[in-house]
Amino acid sequence: MDLLDQQTDDVYEFGPYLLEPKQWRLRHGDGVVALPPKAFALLLLLLEKHGELVTKNEVLARVWADTFVEEGNVAFYVAMLRKALSEPANTIYIETIKTRGYRFVAPVIVRSCGQDIAQEPPPVARDATGRAVPPVALRGRRYRFAALAATVLLAALASGVVVARFRNEPIDSVVVMPFHAIAPVGDQAYLESGMAESIALRLGNLPALRVPPLAAVRRDEDPFEAGKRLGTQAVLTGAIQRAGERLLITTELSRVNGGGRLWSWSFDTTSGEILTVQNEIAERIAVRLGRELKDADRARLSRRDTASGQAYDLFLQGRERWRMRTPESIKQAIGLYERAITIDPQFSRAYAGLADCYNIAMSGLPPEYRYPRAKENAEKAIGLDPDSAEAHTSLAFMRYKFEWRWQDADDEFRRAIKLNPRYQLAHHWYGEFLGLMDRTDEAIAELKTALELDPLSLAVRSDMARPLMRARRLSDARAVLEDGLRIDPAWYGSSSVMAEILALEGRDRESAGQTWRTLTLRGVPDGQIEELRTAFEKGGMPDMIRAQIRQWLRQDPAHKSSASFFTAQYLSFAYARLGEREDALRWLETSIDRREDAPLHMLTNWAYESIRDDPRFAQTLERLNLTQGLKR
Repeated sequence: MDLLDQQTDDVYEFGPYLLEPKQWRLRHGDGVVALPPKAFALLLLLLEKHGELVTKNEVLARVWADTFVEEGNVAFYVAMLRKALSEPANTIYIETIKTRGYRFVAPVIVRSCGQDIAQEPPPVARDATGRAVPPVALRGRRYRFAALAATVLLAALASGVVVARFRNEPIDSVVVMPFHAIAPVGDQAYLESGMAESIALRLGNLPALRVPPLAAVRRDEDPFEAGKRLGTQAVLTGAIQRAGERLLITTELSRVNGGGRLWSWSFDTTSGEILTVQNEIAERIAVRLGRELKDADRARLSRRDTASGQAYDLFLQGRERWRMRTPESIKQAIGLYERAITIDPQFSRAYAGLADCYNIAMSGLPPEYRYPRAKENAEKAIGLDPDSAEAHTSLAFMRYKFEWRWQDADDEFRRAIKLNPRYQLAHHWYGEFLGLMDRTDEAIAELKTALELDPLSLAVRSDMARPLMRARRLSDARAVLEDGLRIDPAWYGSSSVMAEILALEGRDRESAGQTWRTLTLRGVPDGQIEELRTAFEKGGMPDMIRAQIRQWLRQDPAHKSSASFFTAQYLSFAYARLGEREDALRWLETSIDRREDAPLHMLTNWAYESIRDDPRFAQTLERLNLTQGLKR
């Protein structure tokens, strides 16, 4: 009988572990050590015959009854189990009998219907050389499941395809988990998430197959729990091992209910063929799930962005750095994208990624430096691939952010979403744009879509709060930000917008507190923050705003540092809050000259309420084509 299908009421206790075959669970104290099906089946076989020699042929016959694999797979899974069974330290659980097989040598208690039916002496602990040492006291530390580590299924010495049985029950939904990296891994988190995201995006483009975005998977989440929470029938797990240019990749599709395995495949390939492997995995899943692929479907699954695996590898690294949204990480991303483009000058998505680095203000670079570079790379990306959703999104953002070509930006965003309805960044940036254009309901709907595609995005939550504020749905805006603070209390974007909400509600002291918190999280020197606190205690919010103005004016003359690249915009807002329209309008014009973001906020920012009736403000709106006529 295949151990994957075996049902037994027996449970096996050894050291601090308890294996429950019927529940498909390996417990450690109050926690769970998740194992892929083959590793679980191998452990069950060894426990069933604990103390006895289990030959390699027997392992292959019992664990891989329906599959042809090489013996190297067995050694790999034994190594995986030894790594998973890491407590107590230096305890030997599985002994290798050279050329023959393996023996489970630690004491095992088998329980059936609550009764002990077998017990052996205490375990023998050994040091790194294999010599016996005094027993180590069992520790009660709870194991925390790591989702990446739980999906390992890499047959390191296998090559080609390993196909398991396929069951014919229909599957119409699958969640793709982040791949797990096997040592030696180096710094390749980008590869683990990048491969999974690419496969999920390809599958998500197929009609009638529901694939949640990778971002919907929670950190450290068990694959089967993720499938249940997201309502999918199947879960795809995978693993990667890198050895120079060589990549060893294995994937496995399992049913969410019951953990039944549908199939597993492994690939022995190179970095240069990573795109081919991604495409092949996606296509095989689709075929195995009974999808009749048309030519258009195959094109969606197998689209290649670059012929260079090395360029693609650098692209994935650059995207990972960009997502961190810090000045340093974005500058690193710029370097990585530029290296990818040097290798493959026709790589459209790398140009789009580079444009996005210059598009966003988090780079710390001044707008006059960013604008020409964002423009050049976005237009290059479009020229290379007119059907790229990423390229159209980059161009749309640049059009409104720097050029204030509102209708062109709207058209580009719509084109990007039509090309790829699942591209989260297109929905996010389009929603932000719609909010700034005072198309509040549309903005909220678009940002909700972006949040569905990336439920953990703090940037989306911060941007969604603003149109909610505009609609005076302050409690809803506050709830969105509070959810973000629970995800990451250190994200200063949440506290920054929260300060605005509290100010609108007239809760000045709480608003000031959120402002100080924001500045602390941004790394502003304590002395500057204390200056604001002192001013607030002396004269309330107006005095604190004046203290901020003095600080910005001290920074502005050189206009060189990353701390001052939006000084004119901040000064315009601050003077407008104080009702000092001459200075507010003067700094608004300066912000326009510098291509800062103040003009983007003219329709919606609550600080400008005090100067909206000034003819000069209306003239500026007209000059920028920012009129209510943009609504639709």
